[in-house]
Amino acid sequence: MALGVVVLVVVLRVERPATLWWRRQALCVQLCASVAASGGAAGGVAALASAPYGDWAVPAGWSAAGMVDPESLDTVVVMSGVLLGTLAGTSVMYRIGWFDAGGPLGLRAARWVLGTVVAVAIWYAEREVLPESGASTFVAFAVLALWVQLGAPVLFIRLGLMEPAATAEPAVSAGGPGAAGAVGTGGVTRLGASWPYRSRPASSPQTSPGSPMRPPPSPTPTGCTST
Repeated sequence: MALGVVVLVVVLRVERPATLWWRRQALCVQLCASVAASGGAAGGVAALASAPYGDWAVPAGWSAAGMVDPESLDTVVVMSGVLLGTLAGTSVMYRIGWFDAGGPLGLRAARWVLGTVVAVAIWYAEREVLPESGASTFVAFAVLALWVQLGAPVLFIRLGLMEPAATAEPAVSAGGPGAAGAVGTGGVTRLGASWPYRSRPASSPQTSPGSPMRPPPSPTPTGCTST
């Protein structure tokens, strides 16, 4: 109970400044930080999990319960892989434009079926195809999280099963949305018509009599340059 309260307080204190810092970084910095956070979390949790044991050994009486391995780090490996895929996938998705998860019930059902099929295929490959090792488990669950956060939304939009976000999302800064120091190009994240992975524009460029066609906004930079 006490530990849960401490974790909750830390999250409430750190979440906003950490998010602001993250969104100010170039994409390559975000990806490197994703790898570092994943590795650091795995190493830190593994050290904390192993520290209390010392010379402790599994009692012989536990053999009746079958295979018991309280020092297994499988869960830590899975969580660190998911953390990597989640951070990296969300960072890239935020840069290329977000998505609208609404839509008719039929499209939502189609997305659920397709998303589940691919997720199960990744899980099956981890269980039955890839060699049984911590590295394979880490990679498989990182790919699974990447599919959820990035691969699935991009594929759904290209297939017409989901729309890009219709309006630009105001960037968050220490002074609030729209304040000085806002993150992103022009203070907003480019979405909608600037979606780079859509086979057709989200909306037609508007024109007025006697004026040239308004060009679409340029894509948001995704390289190692400050945005």
